[in-house]
Amino acid sequence: MRPLDPPTIDLTIVFDTCIESITPPRKHRLLGAKNTLVDFDALYDDLAQTADLNLFEPHEYVGGSKATKKDMTYVYSAKLVGGAGRHFYDLIRASAPNATCPYCGQRKVTTLDHFLPKSEFPSFAISPRNLVPCCSDCNKSKGSSYAEQADDQFIHPYYDKTDHHPWLVADVVESAPIAVTFRVVHHSEMDDATFIRIKNQFNELQLGQLYASHAAEELSNLRHVLSVLMKLSGSTAVYTYLSETAESYADNQPNSWNTAFYTALAQSRWFREEGCAML
Repeated sequence: MRPLDPPTIDLTIVFDTCIESITPPRKHRLLGAKNTLVDFDALYDDLAQTADLNLFEPHEYVGGSKATKKDMTYVYSAKLVGGAGRHFYDLIRASAPNATCPYCGQRKVTTLDHFLPKSEFPSFAISPRNLVPCCSDCNKSKGSSYAEQADDQFIHPYYDKTDHHPWLVADVVESAPIAVTFRVVHHSEMDDATFIRIKNQFNELQLGQLYASHAAEELSNLRHVLSVLMKLSGSTAVYTYLSETAESYADNQPNSWNTAFYTALAQSRWFREEGCAML
């Protein structure tokens, strides 16, 4: 769950570009809906800043001209993704640092997610604020679900800043083979609503399983270096290596699986003195 800078692309420019080659009567319906789309986009920005996007109600039509869900889906698919507006789509998709999905913080961005699904909220089908670069797995897992209650909302990468406090931790399973598991914890300075949202998203996207899989691979990669350190300087050298690596990851992403993983290994006396020899 990584924050992203929100797009600076103006919705009106995206809209005008996308509908330019559309023919009547669909174009007339869309033009009649333009002011509503702009107003809703501004309201989206206001509500997102206070984590109140759940206040929007699903709808079928946009504006007094009765532009339909089908009309807006067409604009997105045929014109933003596959037409004159494609460069806007590509700009938003490329905005994630290192092309890393902000929802899982691990897989590579391949698509755009409608934070409020266009199937239920067509007014935001082409709104840049509502389009989030993400991986296909997170996009599929999130699907067309939406929150009716504030606590059920996904963390919005453009508006919700969740890295002020550590909330992802790992635990070393003291067994052979060694395993590392992941969970979300409630930091004392984190408000309850944010914790619930993080925990729900963590579970819905099955991030614990994803991170545990990567941790298992990382343990295999560590076998050689930890063996050398143990032979040269014992568990103290192992601790130093693990803790410094954890600090390096934390400086970049405080709540990455890497940060939690190396922190857990460094803090586990069992791993430092016995477990690393079992890799």
